[in-house]
Amino acid sequence: MRCPVTHAVFQRRKSGRPPVLSEEERRRIILAAAEAAFFEQGYGATSMDDVARRCAMSKKTLYRSFATKESLFQELIGTALRSLPDVGLPPGEQSLDARKALAEALRSMLEMLLHPRQLALARLVVSESAQAPELAATLHEQGLERSQHYLDGVVAGLRSKGLLRPETGEELGVFLLDASIGDWAFMFLIGRVEAPSPEQIAERVERVLDMFGRAIFSE
Repeated sequence: MRCPVTHAVFQRRKSGRPPVLSEEERRRIILAAAEAAFFEQGYGATSMDDVARRCAMSKKTLYRSFATKESLFQELIGTALRSLPDVGLPPGEQSLDARKALAEALRSMLEMLLHPRQLALARLVVSESAQAPELAATLHEQGLERSQHYLDGVVAGLRSKGLLRPETGEELGVFLLDASIGDWAFMFLIGRVEAPSPEQIAERVERVLDMFGRAIFSE
């Protein structure tokens, strides 16, 4: 797979007009090349030399942005989390719709975790975890733990405002997330289904909140 961005950079370099890239642009090009290489060749079979060639950059330039192949993979996992919206909870309890806030957080989380790109990265981790156990650690720390921390923050904010029943436990966020994901992730990993659409995700979240809402929200 030839990345259009990196190919354009290579063509400009051949013509004698090397582009002046910002660090942000350089990292974006490197990450696109690394992702394509990982998916095509596998993580273990991809070297930093391979990534540098795809970027039409020197290894020195590549290492200036990313010191290791593992740091490249960590960034690929982490970039999706930065797209999560700030589900802001306004001060006080005035007209805050707790169900709407929780539904928005769950939808955002599921759309990130169940995006085809994220699921493809998870499939890569599963296929290579025996030879590269650091991938599983990265996926857990950069993806699952940080995403759960995000959802826990929303739940804690609602609880602090008295909008959740007192008996709801600290594990409420992970319980709702697990119920909403269901078997989607597993079925995708074994190639039985396509990644769900945003509409399917929204419908699933609403069904979960319909089933458990009375046990969650204060009257």
